[in-house]
Amino acid sequence: MQALPVPFMAVTLRSRRWRSYGGADSHDSGTGQGPPGTLTAHEASIARLARDGLTNTEIGAQLFLSARTVEWHLRKIFTKLDIGSRRELRAALARLGQDGQTA
Repeated sequence: MQALPVPFMAVTLRSRRWRSYGGADSHDSGTGQGPPGTLTAHEASIARLARDGLTNTEIGAQLFLSARTVEWHLRKIFTKLDIGSRRELRAALARLGQDGQTA
């Protein structure tokens, strides 16, 4: 068996870690696109942390992501929920249900 190049191994490990946090939901075919107004489990966890007042850096530290990646996820979340800021997250998540998924 041939050894994998280090960058490939790092991506594979990151992908496994991402899936373990719920990144690949049943309605998420890997494209990051779910039904409008719904969040993947990974997006919901990021949204809840942002709603609770954590910075992108703090969220990233908890979920092993860069602050830039958290920012990217938040932009996707804001688009899906049709909101424009963190201030609107609390109400938007309340509309979806306590866990961020459609009730």
